[in-house]
Formats: sequence, structure tokens, C-alpha cells
Amino acid sequence: MIQVSYYPGCSLASTGKEYAESIAAMCRLLGVELVELKGWTCCGASSAGVMLGHEAATALSALTLKLAAEFDRPLFAPCAACYNRVKVALRDLKREPKLAEELGIGERELAVRVVNTVELLRDVVGLDALREQVKQPLTGLKLAAYYGCLLLRPADMDTFDDPEQPTSMEAVMEAIGAEPVEWYGKMDCCSGGLAGTMQPVAETLVTRIVKMAKHAGAEAIVTACQLCSMNLESRQGDTSPAAQPLPVLYISDVVGLALGASAGELGLGRHLVDVRPALAVKETAAEH
Repeated sequence: MIQVSYYPGCSLASTGKEYAESIAAMCRLLGVELVELKGWTCCGASSAGVMLGHEAATALSALTLKLAAEFDRPLFAPCAACYNRVKVALRDLKREPKLAEELGIGERELAVRVVNTVELLRDVVGLDALREQVKQPLTGLKLAAYYGCLLLRPADMDTFDDPEQPTSMEAVMEAIGAEPVEWYGKMDCCSGGLAGTMQPVAETLVTRIVKMAKHAGAEAIVTACQLCSMNLESRQGDTSPAAQPLPVLYISDVVGLALGASAGELGLGRHLVDVRPALAVKETAAEH
């Protein structure tokens, strides 16, 4: 059994509830124990940097680092915004020893290993171990890996992959038998942070991303960010079956399916866009 310190953040109990369910089901099948940090606090996400100022925003993540430093195990933050905030805070605390001292951050806290869902699969579980546990390979399912902005930006926050041409998510897809497509939109911004104030801009960017993924032949977009997922699902216009909207799945959804989890266990019914057309492709391919 692999143990990780689990930092779910606020959104996995609200707008990203289906992501939390998916993560729980996938980790159970992989033998990963999620040990939730007691007393974790909000990371502040985007509002922290704008409204609270640099020091206060860093202090929020410093609290999380202190909790995580009590244990010798990775800090798993499936929420891309939480992951980004903690990674940026680590970068800043290493650069600013005076601030680190004021916040009570020492070598133990600065050595905390923070991982997102893609890193958990690639590095903590390992691709070979993942491959060995696949029960229902997603043969024939063409997927577009979408990284968004939060997992790999800013590029100086000790990123886990190439911030311009990442391949980690594609490697996970291949390990479960799916077929990652080549496309140009995987690092484009979905404008999740502007969706509330500049909706036309958000719709334009999402429409472009979805169009590129469809053009590449993808049956679904796959992400590891609940904000990207919500934005890509809700801003792609008409989502009626007649309009053939493109499903958006979490990386934990597709891995969970390959491991044998049911749609109910993964919370697939909570998605805004019906995922059944994409899963029907998988079923059809498996019959041949």
C-alpha cells in the first residue's frame, strides 16, 4: 500500500465533487491510501495572489507545507489550483529566506514533495505498475491530453514535465491502452479565470480548443484540472446530443475505467457533457 498525504482543497467538495469521487475510486484500485491532512486550509487559489498580496498568499500554502512536513510521504494535491499555489509558494520561499523564516518554514517544509494526479500515476505509482493493473484496456479510445495553465506554469516552479511540450499524460494514456492524439491545443488557456467576467472570451477560447481536439480525431478531452473541466464542458456551446459536444474526462476517470471501476464509482454521471458516446467507442473497439 502506498500512502500519500491528501490535500483535496475546497473545490473537490463542491464544484469538483465528481473529481473527488474519481480520485477515490482510482486510488482504491491502485492501492494508494489517501491520508487526508488534518486541519488543511484553503489555498486561496486565484484570489490569493490578487486580493491578499504576496506574503499572505504564500502564508496560506506555508500552513499546508507545515502539516505535510510532519510525514515522510508525498503531498498529493489533485486540484490543479491548489497544486499550483503550493508549488509557487515553495519556489518563493526558497528564494526569500527572510519570508520563510517569518513564516516558520525550514528545510523540512522546503523538502516536501508535492505531486498532482499525473505525477502520482507516473512517478509515485509508476507506469509499469499501472500497466500491470489494467483489467480493461481502453483500446481504440482516442483521447486529447489537455494540461491547461496550472500544472506547468509558471515554468520556473520546478515543473514535472516540459512546460511547452509535455508528454506525461500521454504516457499514462498509453499505459492503459488508450490512444493519445497529436494536437496543438493541449497547452492553450481555457480562460477559466475569466469565465465569470469575460464570458465571450472564454467561449471563444473553449470553442477553439474543442474544435482542435475534434479535428485531431479525439473522442474526448482528458484533463487533471477541475476548473478546466468545468470550463471546457460548460463553455462549448450547445451540449445537446444533436450538437455532438465533446466529452471531457479526468485522467482519473480513464485510469479508473481501465482498472475496472464502474461509471457510478467514478462519478461519470455528474459530468455536464454526456460521456457515454466516448465510452461507447471503447466498448465497440473491445468487441473486435
